[in-house]
Amino acid sequence: ELAEFDGVGEARSQACGSRMRTMVRLEENRITALGQQVTACAYGQASAALVQGWAVGRSGVEVVAMKRRLAAWLSGREE
Repeated sequence: ELAEFDGVGEARSQACGSRMRTMVRLEENRITALGQQVTACAYGQASAALVQGWAVGRSGVEVVAMKRRLAAWLSGREE
């Protein structure tokens, strides 16, 4: 968790009740720090860890592009 942050997002899975809260610190439109509060199953915890490792240093454009690619892959539209 970050004491000071520029943005925050929260999500809850309707399927299993997992909850994630993610805070980001930004500098020149790049994520410089990311903190999370995660109450989730093993899959949710693993997903949060992957995001934590990948997101720092990325721009907003890169994050949105990855979100779209992941959604397409999960829906079977992309391999």
